[in-house]
This record gives sequence, structure tokens and C-alpha cells, in this order.
Amino acid sequence: MEFGIIFIAILIASVAVFVFYKMKAKKPEAEPVDESVGPGPVEDLLSLNLDMRKSMMAASLVEITEELIDLIVDLLPLVREQASASGELTWTVNRIASEYLPNKCVYPFIKLDKNSQSDAGIVASYTDSIGALKDELVAVKAMVVSRDVQQFSAKAKFLKNRFDNTGS
Repeated sequence: MEFGIIFIAILIASVAVFVFYKMKAKKPEAEPVDESVGPGPVEDLLSLNLDMRKSMMAASLVEITEELIDLIVDLLPLVREQASASGELTWTVNRIASEYLPNKCVYPFIKLDKNSQSDAGIVASYTDSIGALKDELVAVKAMVVSRDVQQFSAKAKFLKNRFDNTGS
């Protein structure tokens, strides 16, 4: 009889120790930050804004571009927070902030000589590009705010095809 009581006590102690260590192992720890990825979209936009101001772009062009940057900065957390919007739409908005706006719109314009930056046709093309991006991102923001889940995938594909023609 004593052997049975001792056996049960050892068994209960073993189970208690096992459960204790199992629960301790399941504690969520902060995920390590992968610093090899590089800066995020907000940092890219900040850098872009500084480069625009250093380049001495026309004030009106800086203003419309900064309005777009502000819209993207407001939109990024909304897209990330919206569980249904994660995935392709989040990737596409991040890509617009990190790749398309800087490398397809702003930096090519900044690299132009001052005469070209004053050319009415080039300025119109730049403002049209910024306007088209702004229109699409305003629509995305409205869709995310209204939680129009059915439109997320379609809008993501549209934006990806329209603005991400880099092949990657």
C-alpha cells in the first residue's frame, strides 16, 4: 500500500513538473528584429522627403508629394491592422511607399536638370503620376476604413499591376 501511495505521489509530481516546464516554454517572447531587411516604408518616406527638400524641387511639387507621403503614412498602419487586408494589399502599399513612389516618380524627377524640372510637360506628367497614386490610395483608405473585405484582393492586384511593373 505504501508503494502505491509513493508511486502516485511521484507520478503527480512528475506531471506537475512537466506541466510547469511546458507552460514556461510557451511564454511568448519578443521576436528578434531582423536588421538585415533594411528600413521600413516610413523610414523610406522620411528619407524621400528629406531628399526632395535638399533637391530644391518647386514648392508646389514638394507640397503635393508631401500630401501623398502623409496619406501613405496614415494608410500603412490601417492596412497592417486590418486582418483581412494583410497579405497582398499590405505588400502592395508597402511597395508603393518603398519602391514605386521614390524610384519611379520622385528620384527620376529630382535627377533632371533644372530646365527639365521646369518644363510644363514634365511637370504635368509628374503631377499626374502623383495624382493617380493619391487617387488610388484614397480609395484604398476608404475601403480599409469601411472594412470592404471583398475588394481587398481585387484592389491589391490592380495596384500591383498598375504601379509595380518592375518584374519582381
